[in-house]
Amino acid sequence: MSATLAGLKSQIMDRMEAMESEIIALRCVTGLLNGQTPGANAIELSELSYIIDPIIEREKAILDEVREMFKEVGFTKAG
Repeated sequence: MSATLAGLKSQIMDRMEAMESEIIALRCVTGLLNGQTPGANAIELSELSYIIDPIIEREKAILDEVREMFKEVGFTKAG
């Protein structure tokens, strides 16, 4: 079981790094939005979903992978 837990820890650390990259991407988006000046190449509200939705989907995929890893080693949510 310890080998399985060590492998799980390594995989989770990898996924956490991926999640950190996605958080950085979101911070970049907020930086872009904060630095806009009206009428000068501003991001339109209708364009935000094209920027943010892929980040959200990648974050969801990472969380789903981590949940599946926990299931594989027998750690499940109680209740």
